[in-house]
Amino acid sequence: MSPSGFSSTDSEGSDYPHIPKFALDTGATGSYASRSTPLESPRPTRRKIGGIGGVIIYADREGSCKAIPNVAQSDGISRNLASVSQLTKHYQNVMAFDHKCAYAALPGQIQLDKADIVGHVTPNGLYNLHMKQFEKHVREHQLPTSSAGEATPSTSLDVTNKGYQARYEFVQEFDCLDDYLHFNEEAHPVADYHPNDNAMLLHTRLGHASKKTMIWCLKHGINMGVPITMDELINANIYCKACATSHINRKPFPKKSAKEAHKTILGLIHTDTAGPRPKSIKYQDRNKHLQGEFKYWQIYVDDHTKYMWHNFLTRKSRLPSRMRAMRRKMELDARDSYQNPPPGQQPLRVLAYRSDNAGELTSKQAVRSLLKAMVDHERTVPGSSQQNAHAEAAIKVVQDMARTLLDSAKLPLKYWPFAISCAVYVINRLPSTTNADHKSRYEMFYGKKPDLSHMKTFGSVVTKFLPINKRKHGDKQSPSGEGGGRYRLIGYPRKTKGYEVLDIDKEPHPMVSVCRHIHLQEDVEEFPSLSDSESESSTSDGLSSSLSDIDSSYDSIATTTDGTSEEEDSDTTGKSILITDGSINPPSHRTLPMH
Repeated sequence: MSPSGFSSTDSEGSDYPHIPKFALDTGATGSYASRSTPLESPRPTRRKIGGIGGVIIYADREGSCKAIPNVAQSDGISRNLASVSQLTKHYQNVMAFDHKCAYAALPGQIQLDKADIVGHVTPNGLYNLHMKQFEKHVREHQLPTSSAGEATPSTSLDVTNKGYQARYEFVQEFDCLDDYLHFNEEAHPVADYHPNDNAMLLHTRLGHASKKTMIWCLKHGINMGVPITMDELINANIYCKACATSHINRKPFPKKSAKEAHKTILGLIHTDTAGPRPKSIKYQDRNKHLQGEFKYWQIYVDDHTKYMWHNFLTRKSRLPSRMRAMRRKMELDARDSYQNPPPGQQPLRVLAYRSDNAGELTSKQAVRSLLKAMVDHERTVPGSSQQNAHAEAAIKVVQDMARTLLDSAKLPLKYWPFAISCAVYVINRLPSTTNADHKSRYEMFYGKKPDLSHMKTFGSVVTKFLPINKRKHGDKQSPSGEGGGRYRLIGYPRKTKGYEVLDIDKEPHPMVSVCRHIHLQEDVEEFPSLSDSESESSTSDGLSSSLSDIDSSYDSIATTTDGTSEEEDSDTTGKSILITDGSINPPSHRTLPMH
């Protein structure tokens, strides 16, 4: 079989003049034609045709055009297209192309000199099909079709709409179709549109099942109604837009960061804000400065040692200024660390922060402040708090311990800042699984083991030692301690060897003092319960009103029947009320018997 020798001019004149030219398309899944193309034995259909860019058009009629089977007509088609894959499947032949011509040959014949020329290339790069030459090729070689009838495309016609017709079934022309449509105007022929990929069809039929599930079903011999082989399913590239938009989840983060810890102390500080919390109690610190009413607290974690610092915020807008003060505090602590350089060298300083995208840290003022201090700022991806895992985990660990401390001490929730401070202090000195050999954060930071012998139970009832000048009568014979449940241990002061003690009954606000000589009652079962209602009642107004009532009662029964004073009878009276002037260490007191 030798190639047919003819020029493009001769072929143009010898082809059918009433049939528009068909362009051979290797990417088309079917053959399509315009309305001006004559069809043989046309029949109605409903085919959905997808084009480039997501354009969808519909064909309502199909039929054969000479040697091209299953040509669909649509108003949206301007140039006829002949599907190469459809022609080769229908006639079971082979088609090839070079830079000049299109060839058709029998299976197994790949030599172009033995193939028939059935088309030529146009100046714009398309291959036009020579209808007569292709018909001659089919007729001379008596090429078989894939079945005795005419192949329907993947959108096979189902007039009754009651059954499913497999892809590329072969149907005869329906003689009663016109009568059917004439007498039943509401009934329309419905065509099933199937994806061209069997794997995609199976995926949608099985409720968008995963590829792993479909392989398992096929492997175990389950009949799924779609002709597909195991190799075809394994090598199928299934992309489903519905699955991509409906099943998307957060990408997992590695359990252990591939990045090693920073080499130096304060080289990288992880920070995050916790809150809002219920407004904390208002109190006086050891310097008699008014503090409290906090709603947020900030955690700082050193990446090298995992040592933690914290501070409290009344509102988030104060975070930049509080971070500047905390940066100086961390740099002061680093002077005592094991990495502190010798005198004359640059001291350790904070080099970078890692935080989320909080607006307080991304404002122009905050960015300008960090740049001025030459501090870098690493931020996580929005919605990915896992990238700041050190700070997030530290907040959880601290809050868990603080919650337990408050509960065991029977203190109201408004005392939470004291529990947070105590929890951070304790956690820094406990063994840590995040460090090698479970070393504590304190040991990693300072290079020595912590001493835990000074630690006491949070919330313990404290009896304070009183100097002589603050005792009841100002002499050595007066009681040397003061307690009665008004003092509670709430933490450990910074850079001071002592304990922080809270005077709950101090007016106008509770006061924190630092003591060393104290006596503790550490049995948590015997701790007095301080509820919110009880603590709220001890305000200045409530106290003044109660004192006035007590004073009026005291004036009416100032002395006993035998003429002795109440101070003398107070030792033998079973119940008494202590009346003070509101000072920390009142020089005198009066007791009133309760009858």
